[in-house]
Amino acid sequence: MRRSRRQLLAALAAGGGLLAGCAAREPDDATAGGAPAETPGSPPSSADTDASDRPTATPRSPEPLPVAGGWPQYGANAGHTGVSTSSGVPDDGRAYWHLRRVRSGPAVLADGRLVHYAKLGADPDAPVTKTRTREPDAGTAHPVYGDPYVVVRDASDGRIQWSKPLDGPGAGWPAVAGGRAVAAVNGQITAYDAATGAVEWSKDHSERVVGDPTVTGDALVVPLQGTVHGDATLQEPQVQCYDLTDGRPRWSADPPKRANRVAVANDTVVVVSAGWDGTGVVLSHSLARGTERWRARVPGDSFEGPVVAAGRVYLASSDGVLHALSVDDGETRWTREFERRPAGVAADDDAVYVGAGGRFAALAAEDGSVRWSREELPGAVAPPAVGDGVVYVGTAGESARLYALDAVDGTERWASAPFPFQTVEGDMMMAGVESQPALGDGAVYVSAADGLYAFGPRSDRKEE
Repeated sequence: MRRSRRQLLAALAAGGGLLAGCAAREPDDATAGGAPAETPGSPPSSADTDASDRPTATPRSPEPLPVAGGWPQYGANAGHTGVSTSSGVPDDGRAYWHLRRVRSGPAVLADGRLVHYAKLGADPDAPVTKTRTREPDAGTAHPVYGDPYVVVRDASDGRIQWSKPLDGPGAGWPAVAGGRAVAAVNGQITAYDAATGAVEWSKDHSERVVGDPTVTGDALVVPLQGTVHGDATLQEPQVQCYDLTDGRPRWSADPPKRANRVAVANDTVVVVSAGWDGTGVVLSHSLARGTERWRARVPGDSFEGPVVAAGRVYLASSDGVLHALSVDDGETRWTREFERRPAGVAADDDAVYVGAGGRFAALAAEDGSVRWSREELPGAVAPPAVGDGVVYVGTAGESARLYALDAVDGTERWASAPFPFQTVEGDMMMAGVESQPALGDGAVYVSAADGLYAFGPRSDRKEE
C-alpha cells in the first residue's frame, strides 16, 4: 500500500496516532545494537553510531540464525509452485535480524547464502535523512541512494560475503543452482560463482528487458522483452534457453507478445505471453529442443504466473480470474473469480493458495472449490509461500504483518509485529511485505518496505 507523507500525517492528526502500534515495534522484535551503512563488497563497519542514525539494525555480533534448506529461485523451484519441504518457522516466530537501511529486492536462499539485488550506500559515514514526522521509530527516512548491486549474504546473520555492481537496478529475483548465482538485470544475464563472486559467463541483451531466470538441472530459461520505438518494433520478444554451466545457447522461441516469466516442469516450458488487446496466449515448449507443443488463448491483458504443479498450469489475469489449465494440452480445467486481482499463487498436488486484496483462500486443486478462506487480513496480500504444512502470507498497508497460517484449515499459528511505514522515495510512504517470502529450515526471509527481515524461532533467540 502506498500513501504520501502528507496523507499519513493528516490521518495521524485525525486519528490521534494511527501508527502508534505500527511504528513502535515490540521490544523483542527489534534487534539491539547496530552498524553503519554497508560498503559494497565488504562487511559492515563496526564504528559506533547513534541508534537513530544506524543504517542497519543488524547487531555487530548477532546470535547466528541456524538455517538449512533452500529457496533457490522465485517459487522455490522451476515450476514456481511456492511450495517447499523447508519448514520455515511453523510456531512462535520473531524478527531475528533486520537490515533497516537496505532497499532490497527479494532474496533467494541456497547453501547458507542469501542472494538479492540492492542499492547500497557507497559512503558508510553519510548522514541519514530525517523526515519531519514525529511518530516513534519512523523519523528516519531510508532514501534509495547508492549504486545497484547483486549481493550475497551469510543467511545466519545478514553479513555481506560479496557483492558485484550491476548496470541497472534489479527489482526481481535472482536464482541459484549448481554453485552459480544468476542475475538477470537491465539486459545483462550473468552467472557468478556463488561462493566467490567470480564471473563465470555473461550474456548481453542490452536492447531488451530481461525477466527473472528459471533454472532446472543444467538449463537456464529466461524471457526477453521486445523493444518498441514509436510505432516500430525494433526487436521481437523471445524466450532463451542456455546451458547453465557455460552460457552456451540451446534454443530460442518467439512468443507472440511480451513474456514476463516462464515456468518449467519436467520437460515442459510454459510461457504466458500477453499484450494490451485483452487476450493472452499460453504456450508449451519442449525443454530439450524448444519446439512448440500447444498454445491456448486466455482472456486478460496481464497475468500473475505461470505456476506449474501436479499437471496444471495456474495463472491469474488482471480481471481477477484464476485459470487452471492442463499442462498436457492447454485445455481449461476450471476458473474462479475474485473481486480483486490475485497477487500470486502457490500450489501443490492437492491445494491452490491465492490472495486477492485482503482475502486469502485455499482452493481444491481438482476443481477450484474453496477449502477455507480468511477474509480479515489487513491490506493487500503478497504472493504466499508454503512449507511443511504452514502457509506464510505477508500483507502491505496499515497494520501489515507476516502471518503463518495452518495449511489445512487456515488457523493462525503466529503473526509478526506490524511493519512500520517507511519513506521510500520523495514523499511516498509504504509499509509491509513486498514479495513472496523465502523459506529455509528454521527461517523465513522477507523483503519489506523498510528493509530485509529474517524471522526465526523465538526459543532460539537470546533474550535481552
